[in-house]
Amino acid sequence: MTGDLAGPVRTQLRLVLHLPLGWVLTSNQRHRSWHARHGRTANLRALARAKGMSAVATHRAMSRHDPAGPVFPLASVHVLIEWRWRDHGRRRDPLNWAPTAKALIDGLTDVGLWPDDSARHLTGPDLRAADPSTPTPADAHMTAYITITDTRETP
Repeated sequence: MTGDLAGPVRTQLRLVLHLPLGWVLTSNQRHRSWHARHGRTANLRALARAKGMSAVATHRAMSRHDPAGPVFPLASVHVLIEWRWRDHGRRRDPLNWAPTAKALIDGLTDVGLWPDDSARHLTGPDLRAADPSTPTPADAHMTAYITITDTRETP
């Protein structure tokens, strides 16, 4: 399939994950013990795994009648993660949340969205701040908006 001048139409999955304060990991938390990091990583990974399984099931159900739909695992993807913090007035460095992104990517890899999270299959994650008008629920410290774009070559 091809679009207008923009090139091939790409399959995209969009996941929204609301993260409580006690789960997030930042590059600035180097002082935390491995045990504390492990618990947070396990929680983030499990959340991403659950959201990923739900997204795959929904996507498969919707594209059941579309033989050109995606086949998982996707051979090549680009991942964009947009962070939205509840206290949006502060200046933030999206790259500081790379440890959180890594745990989320690992959970999505566990689901089988792509064969593994090496550079051979995954470009990114590209970490950015979300549009300030994007909502974050009151019970979440921050929200991760994850866009997964299939970048495989199409015939």
